[in-house]
Amino acid sequence: MSKSLSICIVDDHPIFCIALKHILEQTDIVACRIIRCFYNGKDFMDSLVGELPDLVLLDLNLPDIHGAEIIQEVQKISKSIDIIILTSYSQEKLVKDCMQNGAAGYVLKNNTFEELIEAIKAVKIGESYLGKGVRLFKRNFDVRHESSFDLQGDAFHLANKLTKREKEILTLIVDAKTNKQIANHLYISDQTVGVHRKNIMRKLAVNNTASLIKKALELQMSKF
Repeated sequence: MSKSLSICIVDDHPIFCIALKHILEQTDIVACRIIRCFYNGKDFMDSLVGELPDLVLLDLNLPDIHGAEIIQEVQKISKSIDIIILTSYSQEKLVKDCMQNGAAGYVLKNNTFEELIEAIKAVKIGESYLGKGVRLFKRNFDVRHESSFDLQGDAFHLANKLTKREKEILTLIVDAKTNKQIANHLYISDQTVGVHRKNIMRKLAVNNTASLIKKALELQMSKF
């Protein structure tokens, strides 16, 4: 690639960020002009008032802002910034949301550094890139192979299993609202709230309200 790249790495694991920065700086496959590390979404977004990066390597599970929201905000600032998702999550919904919102590539952290380089090369010539193990549409999907994480315990995955409406209702349940109060607040029927509550409990693998509230708090409701 003829032009050196200004790159930002956005990931809440400092050791990972620093190691990746060092490797990128040492490689002669991709010419890197500036590599900056950010450990949360706010600091990264605040940095975009100055010189804009050419490329962002973005994790999804950040402590303050969902990575998919960052993609949308970056697109509003400049569509010339290429974004490659670099994450541990391969769920189809996440991949689809990120690519539809404007990400140019999606690479899993358990893939090789060489594949990341291939992704960078692809997006810089205007191509999209899906890394090994990433699919937008899966047939005969087997949840046992969805991730190497425990799907009943990984908070980021569990939170993203819920629809926007279910997240709204769960927030109100945590605030100790009754079904009737929730229904009045959202302008829906008591019966509809009841159906949503059952679906939420099923998705979060709990069987009573106390367990549901405990699970919601574990998921850090502010991330919703």
